[in-house]
Amino acid sequence: MVMNSSDDHFPAKLLLFGEYSLLLGSPALSMPFNRFQAALKFPNRETTEKLQPLQDEPGVSPLLPGPSANPVQPMDSNLQLRKLLNYFVENHHIFNLLLDLERFGADLGNGLYLESEIPQQYGMGSSGALCAAVYDRYRLDRQGAFESVDIDGSSPVLRSGYGNLASLRTTFGLMESFFHGRSSGFDPLVSFLKMALLLESDGKIAPADLHLFDPPESFLKAALLPGGDGAVAPAVLPRPSSSRNSAVFLVDSGMQGRTGPLVNDFLERFGPGAKYNDKGELFRSLAGSCISDWLSGGIDASWNAIGRLSMFQITELRHLVPPHLQPAWREGLQTGMFSLKLCGSGGGGFLLGFTRSAESAARYFNDRKIPLLPVYSA
Repeated sequence: MVMNSSDDHFPAKLLLFGEYSLLLGSPALSMPFNRFQAALKFPNRETTEKLQPLQDEPGVSPLLPGPSANPVQPMDSNLQLRKLLNYFVENHHIFNLLLDLERFGADLGNGLYLESEIPQQYGMGSSGALCAAVYDRYRLDRQGAFESVDIDGSSPVLRSGYGNLASLRTTFGLMESFFHGRSSGFDPLVSFLKMALLLESDGKIAPADLHLFDPPESFLKAALLPGGDGAVAPAVLPRPSSSRNSAVFLVDSGMQGRTGPLVNDFLERFGPGAKYNDKGELFRSLAGSCISDWLSGGIDASWNAIGRLSMFQITELRHLVPPHLQPAWREGLQTGMFSLKLCGSGGGGFLLGFTRSAESAARYFNDRKIPLLPVYSA
C-alpha cells in the first residue's frame, strides 16, 4: 500500500533569515522548498523487508531518513521512526493528547517508513518535514479551526481546518526536540502549511509575501548543479519569468552538519548572560533588518543588510562555515558579486547565496567546481 496523494507530501523548508537569531528572539522568514519533499509510505512487495519487533532498537540513531544522494532504506527508516515513537511514549503525558500513538505503532508494525528526497543534516528542514508528515497522519485535533487572530487577511490557511497556529507551532517544537534537543517548531510549521511564513519577534505568525523571485536564464545555463550529471534535471526547474539579474541560490558544501551540538554551543556563546550577549543583540538586529528590508522589496531592498549579516557570520560564526567555502564567502563580499549566509545550523550542508550578478556568480562557483542550486519562490 502506497500513499500517492500530493497532500501527503511535505516539502523541505528554506529559512531565508533567522537561523540561530530566532533563538534570541529575532523575527524569522521561511518558505517551503518544493524541490525536495518527503512522505510516509507503506512498503509494497518490492520494498518489503523483515522488520524487527516493535521495541527500542539499540544503536539506531535519531536521525531523519532521507538524503536523496544516499537514501535510507525502508527498514532503517522504519526503525528510526520507532525511535521517534519511543520518545513520544516516554513523554506520553504530552503526546497522548496530541497524537494517536497506538495507530502510529500499529502502522510501524506494518512497515511504515519515510520516503524522502530532502538532504539529511543539510539545513533544509528534513526533521521538520518528518514531523509534519507524522502529525498530519496521526493528529487527534482533526476538526480544529484557526482563530481569526492568528492570521490577518484572507489566507488559504484560514480554510484548512488545522488548529491554532501558536499551539501548532508549540506542538511541532515538542516533536522536533527529539532531533535537536531544542526546537522553535517553525520549520515543521512551514512544511506542514506549505507556505511562506513570517515569525515576528513577538511570536505572532503571518503569511509572507516574498516578492516572487526567479533567476535569469543565464544563471541556469552557467550553474554547476549538485550531484553531477542529471542530479537536477532541467525539466523539474520552473521557467524564469523575468530577465532580472538577481538570484537566490544554494551552495552545496558536500558535507553534513549536526544541528544539536551547534545550537547548544551558540546559546552558550550568544544567549542571555553569556559573554557574547551584546553580539547576540547585534545578530538579532541584523536579522531583523534583513527581513524588514526584504519584505519591502526583495533582494534590491535588502542587499546592504544582507551584506552586513554575511560579514557578521563570517566573523563571529566562522566555525560554522565549512573551511573550503570560507574564501568564496569572503571574496563574494569583497567584490560585491554575491553574499553568502548560513542555511540552517551550518557546519556543513547548504549555504544560502544572494546575488545581483547572477551569471557572474554562477560562473564563479562553476569555475571552482562548487555545485549550486537555484531557488524559486513560486
